[in-house]
Amino acid sequence: MILTRKILIATIAVVISPVSHAYWLADMQVEDVEVTKQGTAYTCIAEISNLRDDDARNAKAFIMLPPKTQFVSFSTNENNSSYNVNSGHTYSSSYTTTDGINCTSTEYALNSYVQCEIGGMVTKNRANMDNKENVKITITGIISPTPYDSYCSVFVTSSSPDQDHSNNYKSKKPD
Repeated sequence: MILTRKILIATIAVVISPVSHAYWLADMQVEDVEVTKQGTAYTCIAEISNLRDDDARNAKAFIMLPPKTQFVSFSTNENNSSYNVNSGHTYSSSYTTTDGINCTSTEYALNSYVQCEIGGMVTKNRANMDNKENVKITITGIISPTPYDSYCSVFVTSSSPDQDHSNNYKSKKPD
């Protein structure tokens, strides 16, 4: 008599459904860009905010100036902080205002931009003293005669996930 053992192999399928949990989402936005040009005086004002219900961490703004624009100064709406370049022409400089916004200017013959480290930004409905609700950055410069349009372009980002990238960029030229 031969005994045969049968082994039953059972496959168990486990379906794991994702547990619903909250994601940290910011929504950085360039609300407005105002540009003026009078003779050689050039001004670009960028207004930046966070629209989502979560804070934006390590917010940054990149402000591209037109070709042949010499960076002169920047200011922010927080505590009326400002920095003026007294020496005239700089190629790469970093300045921090009293409200903690650090801006670095870089100038090349055809590419001038200012990069600002804004830091934490809360939403408009949750502003407090430790974080910024919205930021207005004013960049002034001297523009040389050029055949190019005088656009000021602003891009914002943060280290927090951003649900809507379509509002992170705005570009405008003087009217």
